[in-house]
Amino acid sequence: GVFGRRVTYRDPSMIAKASGKSGRITFKVCINRRGTVTYVEIINNLTTIRDKKLLKQALSALQKYKYEPDFTAPKEQCGRYTLKIDNYQGIN
Repeated sequence: GVFGRRVTYRDPSMIAKASGKSGRITFKVCINRRGTVTYVEIINNLTTIRDKKLLKQALSALQKYKYEPDFTAPKEQCGRYTLKIDNYQGIN
């Protein structure tokens, strides 16, 4: 998660779309106190997957993620999130 806040919702559509691929996609993700994603971008130099269609789908999926709320946190927190995609097991 971001700053120790667990992911409480993942977009399950990415599992089917990643079929046959393996590698990782690393994002800069910002979340608010409610745990809603407010900003996300792919960090290209930390990403091993180059399939543009899959990267676009992953970006869209990550925008739908939800994190644990923390009303004592700063107004917005940003950090890295890495999707590890394994050809046999889907997304971890």
